[in-house]
Amino acid sequence: MTIPSYLGGDTDVAGMKWIPSMPENPRKIGQPRASAIIILSDPQSI
Repeated sequence: MTIPSYLGGDTDVAGMKWIPSMPENPRKIGQPRASAIIILSDPQSI
């Protein structure tokens, strides 16, 4: 799942939250169901 966002004004930043989800991970391999990463970018320097 990807969740994009943009915040303008004094805090001009664009970003996204990436969340891969594998519901079987806990049962099959003892790992968490999901993990996430948040990526922020300065729209003026992209």
